[in-house]
Amino acid sequence: MKILFKEQSGMTLIEMIIAIILLGIAMTIFSSALIPPIKEASSSHYQSRSVALGQSMMSQILSRNFDHNSDINGGWLRCGEDGAPNCSDLKADAGESTPSTFNDVDDYIGCWFTSETKADCPAGVPQYALQDVIGSSANDTYKNFRVQVKVEFKKPEDVDKIKHIKLQVYAGNAQTFSLFAYRGNY
Repeated sequence: MKILFKEQSGMTLIEMIIAIILLGIAMTIFSSALIPPIKEASSSHYQSRSVALGQSMMSQILSRNFDHNSDINGGWLRCGEDGAPNCSDLKADAGESTPSTFNDVDDYIGCWFTSETKADCPAGVPQYALQDVIGSSANDTYKNFRVQVKVEFKKPEDVDKIKHIKLQVYAGNAQTFSLFAYRGNY
């Protein structure tokens, strides 16, 4: 009696299991190599938006006077000089609560937030809506962004000469950007 063997066509169960395991390992390696670049791709977008927002705010701040008591008619008299009032304290002056009423750089001191970031503002710091500076689209355009502005005198003896402006832009989990400027009493 002659036994006929049928030629095998296809894969055995063990070969299929080994193939599935190898494909799984290959997919894991491939995806772990792709995820960091994908994550970093959005980082440059946040960086450019952060810098644009910071530059926009810094331009607006620097367009204001050195001090509330500065001469707005050409700067003939600077605050702190003979014949001029002393320079005011570093804070928003009475009656100045929105950027449209701000007239000097230290009026901007505080935390500028969107609806999502108000809770992230530090306690004891004046808080303002970011939309007051850049318009009503701030909550959509700059979602999860927050800007903190600090103004201080360069040196204690420079009370009436130079103010140091530090602006920090926080963009969610992205890198924090800091912009610095000086405003002189001229």
